[in-house]
Amino acid sequence: SDPFSTELETLMQEGIELCAKGDPDEEDELFRNVMSSWVGLLLAEGFRLDRLWRCRNEYQGWREKVEGFVFSSEKLSLTTLESLKKQCSSFPSGIEFVKLFMDEVALASDWFDETRQILDKAQKVTIVKMKSLIARGEKVKITAN
Repeated sequence: SDPFSTELETLMQEGIELCAKGDPDEEDELFRNVMSSWVGLLLAEGFRLDRLWRCRNEYQGWREKVEGFVFSSEKLSLTTLESLKKQCSSFPSGIEFVKLFMDEVALASDWFDETRQILDKAQKVTIVKMKSLIARGEKVKITAN
């Protein structure tokens, strides 16, 4: 368990207890100000922690879907890959796992775009170029939709 979260939880619990003990009609202005500050702090921290918890759960769910793709040879359809890429855009790009995923997406997208361009334009390509394209395609982790 994270010691900082425990300290924050303890501090918040003490603030809740302080607010619960206080009488809102209290004459002491300092006490009213302290209670008002605690209420504001508790509300702000509660909302912030709830938001962080939801973001963390969203990231963990996304990561579970993507781990097989990044760390093994699991293949995904382009539609699924694009959907996961869209979800990924809400996560910080500095996270190493996000970088690994985006690198895999870039490899797949580059190969797919190059292949589609050749096929759509019915371009003639050399056998060396075709072998290279096929070899890259075997490494790309995408399947037909």
